[in-house]
Amino acid sequence: MFVKVKSVGIYGLDIYPLLVEVDVQRGLPSFEIVGLPDKAVKEARERVRSAIKNCGWQFPLARITVNLSPASIKKAGPFYDLPIAIGILLASQQLCLPEKVLEQTYFMGELSLNGEIRQVKGIYAAALMLSELENNCYLCSAVKSAVEASAAGIIFYGLTTLKDLIDLSENKLRPKKILPSFSTSLNNPDNGLFEEIYGQEQAKYAVQIAAAGGHHLLLQGPPGVGKTMLARLLAQLLPPLTTHEQKEVNRIYSLAGIERTFLDNCRPFRAPHHTASKAIIIGSPRRQMPGEITLAHRGVLFLDEIAEFSRDVLESLRQPLEEGKISLGLVQQKLEFPSVFQLVAAMNQCPCGKDRTECKCSPAQVERYRYKLSGPILDRIDLKVELFRPTYKEIKSTSVFNKGKVKQQIVHAKEIQMKRYGVRHLNNANVSLSIFREKAEISESALELLDYAYEKFKMTMRSYWRVFRVARTIADLADSLLIKEEHMAIALQYRILNENN
Repeated sequence: MFVKVKSVGIYGLDIYPLLVEVDVQRGLPSFEIVGLPDKAVKEARERVRSAIKNCGWQFPLARITVNLSPASIKKAGPFYDLPIAIGILLASQQLCLPEKVLEQTYFMGELSLNGEIRQVKGIYAAALMLSELENNCYLCSAVKSAVEASAAGIIFYGLTTLKDLIDLSENKLRPKKILPSFSTSLNNPDNGLFEEIYGQEQAKYAVQIAAAGGHHLLLQGPPGVGKTMLARLLAQLLPPLTTHEQKEVNRIYSLAGIERTFLDNCRPFRAPHHTASKAIIIGSPRRQMPGEITLAHRGVLFLDEIAEFSRDVLESLRQPLEEGKISLGLVQQKLEFPSVFQLVAAMNQCPCGKDRTECKCSPAQVERYRYKLSGPILDRIDLKVELFRPTYKEIKSTSVFNKGKVKQQIVHAKEIQMKRYGVRHLNNANVSLSIFREKAEISESALELLDYAYEKFKMTMRSYWRVFRVARTIADLADSLLIKEEHMAIALQYRILNENN
């Protein structure tokens, strides 16, 4: 007998409807799974066999063929255990599910040997995809996945063991639907990081500019001056994720199998260690897994001690920093992961890490250390700030930085950019050049200053426009319609003067 059971396929970060076709015929006992399954999918044969037997059913002594359609896409993971088991039970006429349930329900889940249904990754992403289909769809998986499914707003059947299928066949198991309630206020706790950073007023303002305009930031200075705190501060100053952005981020984390509160609107903050491999940072096409740059999507990627990362890893950041995505591929498969993030990098000024006045490194050592960051990577970083050891007077100072006022200025600057470009997720850093040139208004004196700097410091065209974009953000923070000369001077200071130092 031949039956079809609906399921969901996962390929990288793509979700697609999948059909599990099961054919049970007379013949020598065998159990084959076709449709480009990987080893984890092939191992489902033993899990399904034991689960069916341990739940009181008979495993058919027949020729069993399972096809995962479409057969042209490689299948990976234990997601298909549950639909395969259901297909075998239906084809062997040991189970009978209502026709409406089979037509509208998508099954996914891993089986233990005793028939318990275990939670798998990708439930939220699958539920989100099904909720966008025109017809009413249900999702059936482990009962522990109810929170993920409900966050996507889909009707959900929760199963504990394979035996619960009997209740489903007799209409005793009722689907549940909990409407999602995305928060619009920031859930990120206020850790008082501004008050813990002594001095560094130039760096604090650079963080404010980066938060307002979506710019990349490089912090240079000796250990213990607040580089890491400033990076975390940037994540705190960013506005909460919009509902659309929450869905984007939750979908990525769901498919990556990383735990995240699905109604949380805090922006991701990722800080990989400098020994991380290229596959960890940008993703692995072989394992179809996103990397840290994708997990930092719509958030902050902090590379502490960036000069200690391997050069191969740093050079792989060129495309995502420029295009907001990363394209990976092997011979027969290609993957594309989103990677719209803000890069915050931190490094010492020299190998010893001491202040300039105490450094004993030779000029050759300092030059060799700084050259670990190539010119093309530095060219993609908008703001470069040098931090110094705070003075005793700054440590003892009782002046408090008004973080509430800073957040208001950032929100106001974001609103100005939204009105200018007409889309909430566009900002001065990532809007297309054609739109930016059309919308950015600049005074003659500011343009003359930028043109002079372009010739004087032999800037690249990328540097030219990145300075222009930073100046536009500074003008937005000052609530100025025009980019004035003082705004351009500050932007050049953060790029040219600190770079030459």
